[in-house]
Amino acid sequence: GTTKIFDARVYKQLKGVFMKDEVVRLLVDAYESGTLVDSIPFTPKDDEDAWDIAEGVMSRLGEDVIYHKIGAPSKDSDPCCGAILSKNVYKSGSIIKVPKGKILGIEGELAYEFGKDLKDIKREYTTQDVEDAIKSIHIALEIIDTRYKDRASMPFLAQQADNLNSGYLVIGDEIKDWKSVTPMEQEATMSINGEVFYRGKSTSTAGDVFWLLVWFANHRVKRGNPIK
Repeated sequence: GTTKIFDARVYKQLKGVFMKDEVVRLLVDAYESGTLVDSIPFTPKDDEDAWDIAEGVMSRLGEDVIYHKIGAPSKDSDPCCGAILSKNVYKSGSIIKVPKGKILGIEGELAYEFGKDLKDIKREYTTQDVEDAIKSIHIALEIIDTRYKDRASMPFLAQQADNLNSGYLVIGDEIKDWKSVTPMEQEATMSINGEVFYRGKSTSTAGDVFWLLVWFANHRVKRGNPIK
């Protein structure tokens, strides 16, 4: 007779691949149909799992992603990132039609635009490399969204798999002299129909945000999708 060898490790790996693919399918369907996801059959165990799913969603949607959000819970923690659909990025002054109930929050942001490639897979990029590659900085507004029916109940890594609850991005005019803008010293005012509902100074849980850009440049190289 034929001897069959069952390798539990291989089975576990294959099961993980199939389960991640099912999460990708659910999130893609949520993007396309608007039907929110109740639960997922696989919860990412680590950042790599979450990024596999997040990148799989963008790939399945056929998106050539050039916009990302990055952050970190604290200056001592590991950073995280998520992609924003190119079709959901607008210029300042645009009218955005967002389905009712889809806005989870609006945040003022600073967006850096790269003007040079950082795609050398044989090196670790430094602060100087990233500074030399930046073209401009822009004031931006992020509209937070989710593909989950109850985002608050989902573990953080599941939200990272959903590209960090990315939704829409509104980009302001470029500021070429980007070094003149100190991220942690910006005064911000937000108003709706002329009525101010927020005024304050910029803050970041990650502290000095520039180290996030350096991390992101190297992260993209390691993931096989460098900045270009």
